[in-house]
Amino acid sequence: MDAGERRHFVKTYLWIVLACLVAAVFIFFAAGSVGGVFAGALSGPGTVALILGVVITVVLGVGLMTLVFISHRSGMDDQGRLDQQ
Repeated sequence: MDAGERRHFVKTYLWIVLACLVAAVFIFFAAGSVGGVFAGALSGPGTVALILGVVITVVLGVGLMTLVFISHRSGMDDQGRLDQQ
C-alpha cells in the first residue's frame, strides 16, 4: 500500500467513523425523546458512563478490524503462513 492509497484509506475511515458517531448521537436523542433513556432510569453519571462505554467499545472494535484489514491487504498474513510451511 503506497502513501496515496493509505491517505485515501484513512480519509474514508474517518468519514465512516464520523458517520457512525452522528448516527449514534441521533439514535441516542431519538430514544431520549421517546422517554427511554431520559426517563430517570439512569443518573447523569450513569448516562455518561454508558455513552463512554459504547463509544470506547465501538472505537476499539473499528480500530482492531482496521488493523486486521490493513494486515491482510499488505500481505503480512501471507508471510506468516509461508514461514510455517
